[in-house]
Amino acid sequence: MKKLIVAAAAAGMSMMLSLTPFAAGWELGTGEHAAQWKYVNADNSLDKGWHVIDGNGDGIAEWYYFDEEGWLLTSTTTPDGYTVNENGAWVKDGQVVTEKTGGAQAGTAAQTAGTGNQADAAAKMQKGRYFMYNVVNNGVTQKLSMNVLYQSFYEFASVSDKSVVLLHTVTDTYGVSTQVYVTFDKQADGTYISTANGGTTLLQLNPEEKWIYVGETDFSRGHIYLLESEL
Repeated sequence: MKKLIVAAAAAGMSMMLSLTPFAAGWELGTGEHAAQWKYVNADNSLDKGWHVIDGNGDGIAEWYYFDEEGWLLTSTTTPDGYTVNENGAWVKDGQVVTEKTGGAQAGTAAQTAGTGNQADAAAKMQKGRYFMYNVVNNGVTQKLSMNVLYQSFYEFASVSDKSVVLLHTVTDTYGVSTQVYVTFDKQADGTYISTANGGTTLLQLNPEEKWIYVGETDFSRGHIYLLESEL
């Protein structure tokens, strides 16, 4: 799965050759890898697979793919079928695909925002499709791979002073979609909880950053859904 990494580097990926290696950031290889780049985390681990990196700290990041040894792929097609340019950035229809890093960090925000009264937030949520974007597993937030990004989304069916009803659409690998309405009832503390199927599921809303969280009440396991226009 892809995960978000915000790297406050001194220059963008288009200026890789001017980057200086540092403890957490881009490093240029040596020897047989002299023309290749890798991303080294603060704990000295290497990124592998898809990662989103904001090379110049401007809040706009790009997608990059690293092989099993941690080397950035450039000017090729990734193992899962996506094209990356000479700088390693994912391109679609000739354009570099970018991300707004604020939205991509929604998982962390959900875990730190707390619950509290969400009535005002529910009234302010923008209508539209909220697509599954991040997965939270054991408190760790990771970005979903692109092949599953559009397989699940929520839409606001109704909002009242007592509940929020969402329409959940899921598309399987055969392209067959199923839909179900999920009701989240307003609790005494202002949170929204669904007890469908005998479980307890929290709905956390953020109208400013245009995402919703659906999952465990302690944020240990669940999913972040981001408004389609923010993807």
